[in-house]
Amino acid sequence: MRRLLFVTSLVLLLLLCAGCISLSHEMVLRDDGSLEMKMDYSTQIDDMDMFDPMDDDMDMFDPINDDMDIFDPMNDDMDMFDPMEPEIEEDAVHEETPLGDPEELLERGYEVEERTEEGTYYITVSKNFDNFQEVTYWDIFAAEDENDPTANELVFTRLNGNYQFAMPNMMAMDDDMDAMSLEMMKDYIDAQVKLTLPTEPSEHNAASVSEDGKTLEWDLMQIGLDDELTAQFSLGGIGNLMLYIIIGAAALVLILIIILLVKRKSKNGGEVPQVSSEE
Repeated sequence: MRRLLFVTSLVLLLLLCAGCISLSHEMVLRDDGSLEMKMDYSTQIDDMDMFDPMDDDMDMFDPINDDMDIFDPMNDDMDMFDPMEPEIEEDAVHEETPLGDPEELLERGYEVEERTEEGTYYITVSKNFDNFQEVTYWDIFAAEDENDPTANELVFTRLNGNYQFAMPNMMAMDDDMDAMSLEMMKDYIDAQVKLTLPTEPSEHNAASVSEDGKTLEWDLMQIGLDDELTAQFSLGGIGNLMLYIIIGAAALVLILIIILLVKRKSKNGGEVPQVSSEE
């Protein structure tokens, strides 16, 4: 994630390439408590001639320039910015991507897909979690790295008998990002977070909501860097599971008691005492 917002440190350059970065972060919470997460990242490369090492007007990116050899098309760490790069093969392995090291992501159980298409570089990272209550900021890329103080914070917590979703603005993870930079980049970065719940939330601060009220969407470029994405909701099959177990057990005990009483009454009714009368 350290390179997720690499170009944010080059604010002036970003102003030359409208719409060059897109980030979509989607989470779907199921009735059974499982969570599906998918993150899509894309950036234009063909139209970004400022990254072209052959552009005389941009000789600052000349691969011969030692000060800017980061943009050398022969540099493996930045080969995603080479406009001459052919389509990335499905089995290609890269040491680093905007979302992290693919090998490390695979070891952590994520699925990783990279490709280039019509001058745009794409990467998709996805993973399914069995229990949403154990998902951390580090799991959903909301922490800089596993050593981040917030890495082990839970995304979903209990609050007043319900559940609360809380996630920081990922744009704040870039040390070079401040309020002024965020304002300047609003027209050049599309960053969205979408959360779909099995029930309609009671409270939230999302910018938009689906017609059924279960899918919330936030625009990270339109909220403050210190603002959290939040939502409160309840889950019938999960939040009240213990209550259902108690009620079920009580009902079972009651049924057994009734059965025993009926059997006892039936047994006593079959043994009618003989009463003798004297004339």
